Order: sequence, then structure tokens, then C-alpha cells
Amino acid sequence: YPGYHWVRRHFGVADGRYKLIRFYEEDVDQWELFDLKTDPNEMKSVYGTAEYAVVQNRLSRQLALHRKDLKVPEEDPPQSVVKRLPPRTRKPTTPK
Repeated sequence: YPGYHWVRRHFGVADGRYKLIRFYEEDVDQWELFDLKTDPNEMKSVYGTAEYAVVQNRLSRQLALHRKDLKVPEEDPPQSVVKRLPPRTRKPTTPK
């Protein structure tokens, strides 16, 4: 996967009970919605189910507002803009 931590690029919003996530890349556009009370391990998405339509719509609006407030661009910047830093290393400490 191209994203850090081997997770596809995504954004989302959570309210404590529910979590809405959108995975996006050229080859994927997938939404997931989890009810964290009934599915705390996020194993079964309820996105697109009639039972969760109200929650899905509410979180979708909330996510759109957050993205607007934070001025998140519609497209990611080109990879050349992202500066890769060298791996961090720890210096040995000497007891005093």
C-alpha cells in the first residue's frame, strides 16, 4: 500500500459510538461505517444498510464540514512535495 503503516489512504470521523471512514486512491473508493458498541473490533461494516442510514448521513455531513473547516484539498499533493525524513535513531545514554 502506498500509505504509511501499510494502510490505504483514508480520512474519517468518529463520535464515540460510530466511525465513518473513506478509503481513497486511484484504484479504490470505499466507505466503511462501524458501530463501535456492537462491533468494537471493526470487523463488519454497516455502511449502506438501511438500519444505519440516519447515522451514515449525519456522519457524512459532519465529515464534509470538518474537511471544509480544515481546508482539506480534494486531491493529495504530488508525492514529490512530501519530504521523506531519514529514520530516527536513538543515541545511547550514559548514566550520570
